[in-house]
Amino acid sequence: MKTASDAVVFDASAVLAYLLAEPGSARVKADLRNCQAGRTEGWVSPVTLAEIHRRLLRSLPAPEAARAIDHLLLTPIAVAPLDRSVALLSAEWSVAAGVGLLDSIVAATAAHLHGHVLTADPDFGRFGSRVRVTFIR
Repeated sequence: MKTASDAVVFDASAVLAYLLAEPGSARVKADLRNCQAGRTEGWVSPVTLAEIHRRLLRSLPAPEAARAIDHLLLTPIAVAPLDRSVALLSAEWSVAAGVGLLDSIVAATAAHLHGHVLTADPDFGRFGSRVRVTFIR
């Protein structure tokens, strides 16, 4: 693993901005390039994959949505483990910050990896100093 500050956890909003060429996609692409060059580690939470797939299924046939997920996993992004410590921390943060559980899992994953969240979702600002957050727009 790289140094603590070298881990980036991609939130679904950031990945979708990249996949759908939405505002902020250039920032996501730059972070993906840093991952590919080995300057940083790229991660997604398992719930992020589910969230992305669900969103894609709303606008694409299932085989195309699955191919988009396969394409994503060909990038230098790994699926982070969702273990007991991340699960319990995410529940605590969800209650304390008043943020949904999926976002809390992403934030707790970033904290566990000593990294930061890359997102377009303003709700991540509600975590305060619990986790570092970089907004793409």
